[in-house]
Amino acid sequence: MTPQADNRSKTPLMKKLRPRLGSSPYVGANGLLLAVSGGMDSMALLDAMIAMAHVHGAPLRALHVHHGTGPFADRSQALVERFCQANGVPLTVRRFEWNGAGNFEFEAAAFRRKALAQSRRDGEWILLAHHLQDQAETFFQSLTRGAGPTTPAGMSLQRGFFLRPLLDIDRALIADHARRRGTPHGLDPSNYDQAHFRNAVRHRVMPTLRSFHEGFEARLHHWLTDYQAQSRALADDAGAIFQRRCRDGVLSRAAFAEAKPYLWDFLLRFFWEAHELPNPKHGEHRLLKQWLAEGETGSFDHQGRRVYCDLDGLAVFPQPTERARQCRFSEEAPWGAWRFLLRLENLAEARQTGGYTLTPMRGAAKTVREHLRLVRAPLRIRANLPAFHFGGQSFHYYDLARLEKAGFLRISHTAGPELKPYFENLKPAEAPLVASAQTGIRRGFELE
Repeated sequence: MTPQADNRSKTPLMKKLRPRLGSSPYVGANGLLLAVSGGMDSMALLDAMIAMAHVHGAPLRALHVHHGTGPFADRSQALVERFCQANGVPLTVRRFEWNGAGNFEFEAAAFRRKALAQSRRDGEWILLAHHLQDQAETFFQSLTRGAGPTTPAGMSLQRGFFLRPLLDIDRALIADHARRRGTPHGLDPSNYDQAHFRNAVRHRVMPTLRSFHEGFEARLHHWLTDYQAQSRALADDAGAIFQRRCRDGVLSRAAFAEAKPYLWDFLLRFFWEAHELPNPKHGEHRLLKQWLAEGETGSFDHQGRRVYCDLDGLAVFPQPTERARQCRFSEEAPWGAWRFLLRLENLAEARQTGGYTLTPMRGAAKTVREHLRLVRAPLRIRANLPAFHFGGQSFHYYDLARLEKAGFLRISHTAGPELKPYFENLKPAEAPLVASAQTGIRRGFELE
């Protein structure tokens, strides 16, 4: 649709945007890439950026995503193409092909973000047309989905290389600009389908709030701006503690003793980011904080790995290996986070090509358990060490460490958590254990 136009004067929207577009990061930018859907908001933003090119001075490009939803999607693409061609704005069109899996809105939004990031050139900023009412809707969506203290509860004028120049502007000004300038745009009928959560918030919740508090969106935006500033300050405090207390991927419990409880969520956010993991489910997040507060240990699986709230701190480990692994002496043997290397020393008749087997350790002798408790070996170590089998005889790493002290073999590892501190003060193996190892290895050679 094309409303009656009046292109002779600057619109109130353009006057409001002028200070923003006349300053960094707009002025001097290598380029501005606009996400343009064909709807009123993005088309009005594109039109304003074209009209105010003398203010920001940055080259403009546009990206449109065709969502494959039928005739309206086709008309939107044609509208954007005509407008960009008429105004000399280079346009990139990407098509979203939904496979029917998952949530359409979520998958489409993820595709748009990826398309924008892939299309962005060095030094370019990406412009999104979110406005004041979008900010309020996003805030309520975030709360109902369980946003916490570290979650960006709302959007920001600038985050990373994304800019939202309309974020603190009422949509009435955008509509006024489109009318005055005759900016062409389409009305997406899906925006009125209240089966979608955001549309239900827009058409049911927002009018009710507005009937009690006219203009509440602006006050909410100001509150969010203050909240985000305070959140960044808290994140900075937690980040300093995290840098001091996280070593080799393990976040020390001392970090949580040093930090006030209101910083714990930020410490955990940095921990997940360091391991390139998303936040866990809310139940697991609360359980983790409970373990930390009460000095408990525990573990849970998350994104194909196992998270340990351990004696010394938080750690992420591969999930325990369940299958037996055939290995050879003098060759590296991978097991979970480790790569073990066993070499025989004093067994004259042993061929160095002999082999052994690694299996999950289903239980350790009381002596071994007591030793590991006394040296405060972390749960992730105790739970993941394998059993070493030589010809039917089974040995714990504890046994191998004692055999090494007796000069029978050498055991080391080229990857994974350090083990020596937990086994360095052992006594050498007595004759019965050495004899058992000799028998096991000989039997293994015979079986070969």
